[in-house]
Parts: sequence; C-alpha cells; structure tokens
Amino acid sequence: MMVNGELLTVRQVAEFLGNTVQHVRLLARTGQIKASKVGRDWIIDRGAVMDLRTKRATTPLISFNKQGRRPVGASVRESRNEYFTEGVISGLESPSSADQAKRRVKEQEDSQILVGVSGSQLAMEGIGHMDSFTKLDDLKVEVDPRNQLNELTATEWLPETVSVWIQKGLGASHPDAQIERQHPAPFSFTDVSRLIRFFTKRNGVVLDPFVGVGSTLKACALHERSGVGIELNPRYVQLTHERLLRELPQHINSNHNQRVIQGDARVVLPQLLENSVDFVVTSPPYSNILHKQDHKAHQERIANGLDTRYSDDFRDLGNIHSYEIFLGEVAKILGGCSRVLKSKKYMAVIVSDYRHGSKYVMFHADLAQSLEAYGFQLRGITVLYQRHKRVFPYGYPFSFVPNIHHQFVLIMQNEK
Repeated sequence: MMVNGELLTVRQVAEFLGNTVQHVRLLARTGQIKASKVGRDWIIDRGAVMDLRTKRATTPLISFNKQGRRPVGASVRESRNEYFTEGVISGLESPSSADQAKRRVKEQEDSQILVGVSGSQLAMEGIGHMDSFTKLDDLKVEVDPRNQLNELTATEWLPETVSVWIQKGLGASHPDAQIERQHPAPFSFTDVSRLIRFFTKRNGVVLDPFVGVGSTLKACALHERSGVGIELNPRYVQLTHERLLRELPQHINSNHNQRVIQGDARVVLPQLLENSVDFVVTSPPYSNILHKQDHKAHQERIANGLDTRYSDDFRDLGNIHSYEIFLGEVAKILGGCSRVLKSKKYMAVIVSDYRHGSKYVMFHADLAQSLEAYGFQLRGITVLYQRHKRVFPYGYPFSFVPNIHHQFVLIMQNEK
C-alpha cells in the first residue's frame, strides 16, 4: 500500500522486512522508524524502510518487549519470513517463483487498508490511491509536484496539520537559550521553525513585525529562508544581532543574511515593497498584563535580573492600558502586513488568552475577528501546549482560576 510513492502501511513494511505487524508498530511507536499516526494505525516513510532494509542486510533489527527488554531468541524470530529468504530481504538475490506465489497467496489472505481511515480522509492534497502491495524499489521519495506551498513530503506534511502541538524549547539552562530568556515573552525558534518549513519554500521571504530577540530570524537562517524583522526596542535589536552571530554556524550566518529593522512597525511596514513577502509569522505583545507585580514567575524574573516588560517607550503596545485601543493597534499593524504579503499566502500569529482581574480575555478570538476587516480569513487554529510551565494554586481553595498553559497559533490567509 502506497501513498504517492512515499508512504507504506504497517502490513506492507512487515511483509517486506519479514517481521510481524506488531513489531513494525513497535518500531513506529518508539521512533525507531519514521512514521505518522493516521487513524488507529501508522503510515511509514518509504526512505526509512529502505534504510532499515540496508541495516537488515548486516545486522538484525532490535526488538523489545513491553518492559523494554530484548526477549530471548528475538533475533531468530526477526530473521524469519514466511515467503522471502534473508537474501531477498537484504536485496542480495531475487525472489524465486515459489516465493512470489507464496507472497500472492498471503496478500489475498491478509490484504487490508489502514484501520480507521476512510477514503475521504485520504482524498486530500498530496495523497492518492493506495495499492495493496507496491515493490519498494519502484518508489521514489519526493515532494508532490502540485505542492506550491512548501517542500514537505506527505509523511512530513500530515503531523503539522494536527491541531495540538507540544511547545519545544532548548531549556532554560541551555547556552543557546540565554539570549532568548532576556525577552519577557519569548517564542522558541524550534516552534517557529515548524511554521516556516510548512508555509514557505527555501529562499522564501519571511516577515516578523514584532521580532523581539530574533527567534524568527534564527529559524529562517537555519532553514535557508530570508527573514525581515521589525523591533522597537534597540536593546532587543542588538541582542538579535548577537544571537545570530553566537548561535548559528558561521557558514549559515554568512550565506543567509537576515535583516532586522529598528523602529515602529506602523512606520516601517509602509516602506516595505508590496507583494514582497511569502509568509508572516509573529507573536505580538500583550497590552499591559506584563506590568502585574503579583505573579510568582514575574517575581522570579525580577530576582534574576531579567526584563519583565517590553520597554518604557510610549509607542510600545505593551504599555497601552485600554484593551480596545490595544486590540485596534495590533490589528492595524498585522492588517498592514496584507499589502506586503503575497495574495493567498499565510500569516501565523501566536497569541495567548489571559486573565485581567476576574475577567478572562479571549484575545485570540478578538484578534482573528478584527483581522477580517483587513482581508485576512481564519483558516485554522493550532493549540501550542506549554507543558513545561509551572502550576500555581490560583484561586485555591475559594474559586476556579485557570493555569493557562497553552497558546494559540492563528493561521490567517491573505485574501486580497
């Protein structure tokens, strides 16, 4: 079974490698082979199978039981195949007519489609008809020629469309996280990298109108995109330059120039060329909620000498006290990106709802609705789960007060 010559089912891989279906599922579940979960089963990257076959020619696959231990005789069981010899599996010889006849009988008995996946689920962009058995040597791992959005294969595409991501960072103690920590509300370059890889191709132009300490520009450099960042705070502009010099290999830094512009985005955006940007990604400021003094994490930043607010500049949106005015200004800046962003291209905005006193502010919903007036349409929302955050006993034992451990990634499309 094959998807556009790139993906295989568990049963197909098991038959080719001479292992049980359960063993292949274990390889997929434990990350020993590149695979994606679809419905209740896995689809597996053809390239990973070919790599595994090469390894199989010289060494048996490693098998573990539920306790993480290798069962006695596992290597003997793994080398067995109902109709292929070890030479056929390793590619050192061709299957005999008897072997092929056994395979055809076994196919008829065990032929099945992906469990829990309907035809309509597979009839999406980049996924075509699935055959019951495909010779792996005839397959090629390549990007669908119809894919004008990015350079991802079907295997790489599917996980990015799952509506919940787990936020990934380097960790507070990592050497390359020290500049990022200087910002009071940083966005990890590892997460923005996923967005950049999905919504652009190599050499594409990415704009971040609130670039902060340069997470977007770092991600652009690592993935061969050209980044343009706008930042009001001169200190953060300097930290961005320092970060690109310190955290990137020299050849990447020199070959993929990133541009950071110091200034107010409301002034800078009109100066950029129309239709010059392929993707906009940013995390805008949060009105004046960073001015709170009672948050324990806020107090820890003070104790460590880290910034607790963006700046004292009167132009800084983080110093606006009126939510309505703040929302309007953020929408005006992001809406202004419509002119420089190419038609039908995307903008990803990373935001968080928050509490203001006893009121819960649905910032993500208000912003998405406000951006419609500028020609942007909401295409989806990804929830970014921040499982690393600490839990505080808010409200205990009197009332419900949530620990907000997620952000929203608003996926907006430019309909100009």
